[in-house]
Order: sequence, then C-alpha cells, then structure tokens
Amino acid sequence: MNKKAAIALGAVIILVAGYYVYLTYSSKPIPAPALETVVVQNAGSSVNDKPLENAPDLNPVNKANPFKSVKTNPFE
Repeated sequence: MNKKAAIALGAVIILVAGYYVYLTYSSKPIPAPALETVVVQNAGSSVNDKPLENAPDLNPVNKANPFKSVKTNPFE
C-alpha cells in the first residue's frame, strides 16, 4: 500500500509541475526580434540587387578566338 501511495504522490507532483510550466510559458508574449535581426533584414536594401550587371567577361573563347574576322567557315 505504501508503494502505491508513493507512486500516486509522484504522479500528482509531476502533473502539478507540468501544469505550472505550461501556464508559465504559455502566458508569456512572444518577444520582439532582437536589434541584430532587424539590422540583418534591412541590410539587403543598400546592396546592389543585380550583382552581375558589371561583371567582367571571363570567357577565354571570346578573347582568344583566332577566327573572329573570318566570315565563312574555313573547314567547309
């Protein structure tokens, strides 16, 4: 009988503690975002939206094509 009472008392304590934790954390309002988060979100507005607009031409074929001035295919 003593063992059953200890188990029942432990279960009641666990239930009460769980209910207390539930009430404590569910009633708190959601905090506002930190200042760092706001700064990170607004940082994109001053950055160039088209980063490849002024990209250099890195294609080696355009620079080293020996047949640029040829108008017909020399291999036909």
